[in-house]
Amino acid sequence: MVNQIGTNALYQQMTSHMSLTSNKINEAQTQASTGKRAQNYSGYGQDIKPLAFLHNQKESMTQQIQDNHRVIKHQDLMEASIRGLQKITNLFRNNLSLLRSGENPSPNMISDFAKDNLPFVQTLLNKTDENGQYLFSGTLNVPPVDINQISTYYQGDYNTLTAQIAPNLTFAYGIGADDPGISNLINALATAAQTNITSSQDAINNVMDLAEEAVAGLADILQRIGNNQKYVIDVNSRLKDDKVLVEQSLTEIEDVDLPEALTNLARYQTQLTALYMAMTSQQKLSLVDFMR
Repeated sequence: MVNQIGTNALYQQMTSHMSLTSNKINEAQTQASTGKRAQNYSGYGQDIKPLAFLHNQKESMTQQIQDNHRVIKHQDLMEASIRGLQKITNLFRNNLSLLRSGENPSPNMISDFAKDNLPFVQTLLNKTDENGQYLFSGTLNVPPVDINQISTYYQGDYNTLTAQIAPNLTFAYGIGADDPGISNLINALATAAQTNITSSQDAINNVMDLAEEAVAGLADILQRIGNNQKYVIDVNSRLKDDKVLVEQSLTEIEDVDLPEALTNLARYQTQLTALYMAMTSQQKLSLVDFMR
């Protein structure tokens, strides 16, 4: 009876060791196949808090970088619209130069050009970004330009569009369609469309002055957009660099030493095999004792 009790205790002990070793084999196999120390936070022991903090940082940085890309894209679209206005302005100024020098082949050329291009100006200024935000309406999300109300064409507000581009860093980047570079172009075209300026040198000169101011103003807008673009891109570049450091820290915590994991796997498998053999031998001895 004493031998039987001792044999049962040994059998239970060996079974327990086999179960623990089998769990270690499963863990080592998972580590080797995934390259990670554990599959959830609880498997990282004392590293749980720093691991959670780093994951939150990475998620926040990823979202911030994506938000900044939208700001950059918004400004790309603004730049494209302003370049379209530049082309119209330059053509208009060239036609005015011809008119002022007496080389204009058609008396209606200026007014026709102005009437034809005012709708294009409105279209360029009433564009939206991928989120449906109007590019030149300030913070009021409405079509900013209505050429049917030239004296009060601007329908947006006078607040500057802003975005948070990094923790504790808010950046102003919006430009309204009431900007002098834009308003001078609209006023020049509206004047030429609504009145016959060909009969008055003073009228031609006044419209030419507006056109010249529009040329300078639009160039200034492009310079501001370019500066803003560079600033956001630089901030985003730093965020990406910081994200790489966070990812490296995560790798140091999460990633398993693969050679070590494979070595452990082989050792545990050897231990399990030895336990099976020992248990088999013990069972045979127990059977012999029973037969006696």
